[in-house]
Amino acid sequence: MKKIGIFRIILSVAVMLLAMGCVFGGFNQNATAYAQTKTYKTANIISRQGENGFYYAWGTAKNYVLMEYGPVWGGNSDGWHGLEGYQTVNGQTLHPGNYWGVMIVWVANESGEISLDGMMQKGSSNGDGANLGVYHQKYKGEIITVEEQFTRSFKNFEVKKEITVKKGDTIIFYCDSGIARDNNSDSCGFPFTITYTQTDGDAVENEDLSVYLNAGRASAIGGFEHVEPKFEAEVLDGTLTEKVVTVTEGCGAMVSAPVLLGLSFFSLVMIWRKRR
Repeated sequence: MKKIGIFRIILSVAVMLLAMGCVFGGFNQNATAYAQTKTYKTANIISRQGENGFYYAWGTAKNYVLMEYGPVWGGNSDGWHGLEGYQTVNGQTLHPGNYWGVMIVWVANESGEISLDGMMQKGSSNGDGANLGVYHQKYKGEIITVEEQFTRSFKNFEVKKEITVKKGDTIIFYCDSGIARDNNSDSCGFPFTITYTQTDGDAVENEDLSVYLNAGRASAIGGFEHVEPKFEAEVLDGTLTEKVVTVTEGCGAMVSAPVLLGLSFFSLVMIWRKRR
């Protein structure tokens, strides 16, 4: 009987230590596993929408339409373009239309911290000027202005910013034509590095990040409205759906860990009382 009692004590202690390791070690394991840093550059030309979280679009920073890839206006080459003349995005270089701006949109596929380091660049002193901006749009929420400038001159605006993002938040690099709504000489550069530290582990492998955009599609029913020259129209959008994400937790059975702790502790108490 003494051997059986000792065995039960050893077994109970082992179960308790296993449960405690799962509770405390599991959380630390999660925090360590989830904390990873990646770097993205706007200068990298994407070959398909959504590559590394980047999208090319035209419209306004609040509502926009994803660009199509094909023959670029006024040239023989293919590229990302909107519907207006010379309305294109080529890597970090943005050229707006007369009435609608163009942008690079980057989507955070996991909650974390990002560091923006780069410049907004007006590429020419000609023309009527250009509106440049960097914005942080919370998923289905407000747009926060990170930096916004209007300039007629060849000029660089340095931007360095630390931003906390939730999954589905977007960073928008935006360029629009000037006062006269004339896009002549309005080409702008946005050479940015996004240093992205993912912390929460809420990413989903191979997820379609376009569900987090405030974007319409050129082929969508209703499409878009194009009102000139007041530029008061918004892109109509009925294509978005909210994606439900299942978050998995470490140790495989985190919910059962407290139960294991309780049972093992109860077992030890009962053995102690019986021995008394």
